[in-house]
Amino acid sequence: MQKAKIVFVIQVVGLLAAFLCFYFSGRSINLYFYTLVGSSLIYLLLGLQLKHVEVRKKEILLLILLMVAIKILFITINPIGSDDYYRYLWDGKVILNGINPFQYAPDAEELKHLHSEILPGLVSYPNLETIYFPLSQVSFAIAYLISGESVLGLKILILLADIIITLGLYFLLTKRKSDLKYILLYALSPLIMYQFFIDAHIDLIGIMFFLFAIYYYKENNCLAALMLGASLATKPLFLFAIPIFFFSERNMKAGLKWLIIPALFLIITFIPFAITANPLSALIKFSRHWTFNGAAYNVLSLFLTENYLIRVIVLIIFLIMYLLILRLRKNIIPAIYYSLFALYLFSPIVHPWYVTWLIIPLALYPKLSGIVYLSSITLSFYTVVIYQTTGIWEDNYLILLIEYLPVFLLLIYEWFNQTDIRFLSNLKSKYF
Repeated sequence: MQKAKIVFVIQVVGLLAAFLCFYFSGRSINLYFYTLVGSSLIYLLLGLQLKHVEVRKKEILLLILLMVAIKILFITINPIGSDDYYRYLWDGKVILNGINPFQYAPDAEELKHLHSEILPGLVSYPNLETIYFPLSQVSFAIAYLISGESVLGLKILILLADIIITLGLYFLLTKRKSDLKYILLYALSPLIMYQFFIDAHIDLIGIMFFLFAIYYYKENNCLAALMLGASLATKPLFLFAIPIFFFSERNMKAGLKWLIIPALFLIITFIPFAITANPLSALIKFSRHWTFNGAAYNVLSLFLTENYLIRVIVLIIFLIMYLLILRLRKNIIPAIYYSLFALYLFSPIVHPWYVTWLIIPLALYPKLSGIVYLSSITLSFYTVVIYQTTGIWEDNYLILLIEYLPVFLLLIYEWFNQTDIRFLSNLKSKYF
């Protein structure tokens, strides 16, 4: 066996051992942090090694099956690093009782008859209406229908989405004639394991729809645009993808479907909720002041104290960077990849599960910056550990430096050495 393959096998065994170590442990927040960061370091080394090793199809399938088995084990664990799932379950309960979750805050008098020992007492920000988009709300309702106030229903939906994403990536990489081994960047990700199969965040459903948008691009653009709309109706993170798809078309008429179909889908899904409430009201209130783990925002906050001014500045810088990235629009995967990074770098709020959306373009366009960021973002959980043990929520600037500086330097290097992008520009591909 080649030396590179031996190293790769050792890394995979180490990664699986880290997951199982946590599963069979006491599952404290400290061990959560240590095993997440430790497994992410192994993932980083594995990602570096992946480029230099040949992984056969049957080995890839075996690793995927092992990971699915571990994920099935993990759906029995109650969330540890986040309490967002209480809000998900509360929203599902409210909807199934025929009430608009955008209309009343959990502690509103009108909802007192729905209160239980668990909900909404453990919901964060009980004085705010929900901020989650329509298809997320549908997912919450289905999850509550499956298992009531247990998190199991959410995790079953997440497991189904994960299996669909894995199959979708397999067929997409095959269709593009790309190396199947890069599916392991998704399948073996500690961030996926901890953020979804432990903490039960709902983003994986939106990621699934976006993968379909990529899969059907060029093959059936109307269906692809519909899938983009479904992704936005779950979580609007890929809103920036609309101009990328629009400008990738040869003419205005062809591009209009990327504007009209997602917009119509969003409007239609919001209508049932908008009749009795403003669905964006709580989101606007929440986003005005909340900050966490933002790179550019925290740097500017060292020199400026006005929250609104800092947000305006980072928004302007993001838009400038985004316009530069749009020149890659004929190659949608690199354009989406770098646009996502611009969004992360200039957003005031970057929770670790937000970064999981990067894994799809990363598997299709493997770059070191993405592998490093998916590993280093886990350091931000130090803030969660401190909060759960002391009650203090505050970004640590040393953590931010370690997390973002290598990523920032790699992005600069990659941007100014875009030989692969220039090659893609000259390559007439059926799909991209």
